[in-house]
Amino acid sequence: MRTKINNYIKNGWSFFEDIIPDSELPNYEELLINEHTPILESDQIRSIYGFHHQNQFSEWLKKQLFIKNELEVILGNEVYVYQSKVNIKNTLDESVWPYHRDFPFWKFFDGYEKNEMVNVVIFLDDVSITEGPLKLLSSSHTVFLPREINDASTSFSIDKSSSAELAFAFTDDEIKNFKKNHDEYMVVGKKGSVLFFNPDIIHGSGISTSDGSRKLLILTFNKCSNKPAKTSERPDFLCSKNIEPIEWNS
Repeated sequence: MRTKINNYIKNGWSFFEDIIPDSELPNYEELLINEHTPILESDQIRSIYGFHHQNQFSEWLKKQLFIKNELEVILGNEVYVYQSKVNIKNTLDESVWPYHRDFPFWKFFDGYEKNEMVNVVIFLDDVSITEGPLKLLSSSHTVFLPREINDASTSFSIDKSSSAELAFAFTDDEIKNFKKNHDEYMVVGKKGSVLFFNPDIIHGSGISTSDGSRKLLILTFNKCSNKPAKTSERPDFLCSKNIEPIEWNS
């Protein structure tokens, strides 16, 4: 486990293959039952958000002591779910996520000055190279372009936060230059695998060439002591206002 944490610190991610049994994974159909309208691409679901407020999911999360233990090492023992979503990879041209960092959304739209957050990705399906897997540029969370400071002027919209026309995306030339010094890691693995990654790491995903949609459950955790400098105007399903720490089952 220590090697995994060292990899997280150095490269910005750590991956655990097939760690959660199928029988213990959340039921996707139950996650769909929430008050928020799913984000669509064409007539298919691209993402769903905000299900961490559901009692059934909250009770499931409290039992995930593996996640708890890893978060304690990275963030400390008091965390809450800042955002929850499931991203679905469809066989559509628009079913892509351009290379980007996550933290700028929370910094410029929600007022967080410190990146004391962690993304935890849980595979709800097997993911192979044909299904548009997540791609990470290792150690890119430590290197920033001078022009990124100007991202403060970017205005918020739902489309720019959840579509292929993503805010804070990098150009092809910028990614080409990043790849000269940062190896690309393609995150493939079995259902039940878990990925931890730093919200400042550059990541994205391409289209799927497989007939079946693949689903990734993504939870963003924030330290309870990490407070924003302003109150976010974004909806709660994108920026949770409930900062009570998770009461994990012991």
